[in-house]
Amino acid sequence: MKWIAGVVVVLAVLLGIGAGYGLGQRAGFAQGKQAGKDSVTAASSTNVVNQLNTVLRGTNDLVARSNAASSQLSRLLAEAGRINSQSTEELRNALKKTAGDRLGCRYDDDVMRRLEASRIRAATAATSGTAAGVARGNGGAVSGAGGAE
Repeated sequence: MKWIAGVVVVLAVLLGIGAGYGLGQRAGFAQGKQAGKDSVTAASSTNVVNQLNTVLRGTNDLVARSNAASSQLSRLLAEAGRINSQSTEELRNALKKTAGDRLGCRYDDDVMRRLEASRIRAATAATSGTAAGVARGNGGAVSGAGGAE
């Protein structure tokens, strides 16, 4: 009977070891499965963050380019305003010279040339916009980039 008790003890120990092994294996499997999920989630999150950073860099570039275009447009419009004021003043001065002659509808040749040049500049600005260049009163032009041509 001693041997039966010994066999029972050995079986109990083996059963305990087997149960412990099974439980340990199951816990290890669950832990490994969760680690795999965490790894996939981390990789996916990193990918999303990288994509968002790319979008933000592109957006920042677009904002910088639109600010530069806005500044250039402001400079062009200010230059056009200055040129318009200058040509208006030149026209007034030219008309003052011959104010008496206009009573009989006679215009000096120089005035007529300036009027025609002004008409052409106005028509060009109206059809092409300020970016195509605004003619200066002195015959030059301001290019679309803001420099003299």
